[in-house]
Amino acid sequence: MFRVFFSYLIFRGRISPEDAGLWTDSQIPPLQRIVRFCHAQGTKVGVQLAHAGRKASTLAPWVDNNEAKTRVTGRAVALEDEKGWPNNGLFAFDFFL
Repeated sequence: MFRVFFSYLIFRGRISPEDAGLWTDSQIPPLQRIVRFCHAQGTKVGVQLAHAGRKASTLAPWVDNNEAKTRVTGRAVALEDEKGWPNNGLFAFDFFL
């Protein structure tokens, strides 16, 4: 069995800007290609739907940990210039800062 792990249904529901999802029709064809290939091999496919809640807009672990050694952030939140959505209004307090 092949499973797509944590597939987000709304843009602001992702944990990080790097996460995959199904919030727009343009995301269907690439996933369809994978599903068709898996089915051709006799493999079942599943998808896990998710929402990050208060953890939305955090940096991906490899970005936060600076795996590429290209930057130092000192924070876990993904800002707007990093394709994040830090002020999404889902909660009344600054959870990340």
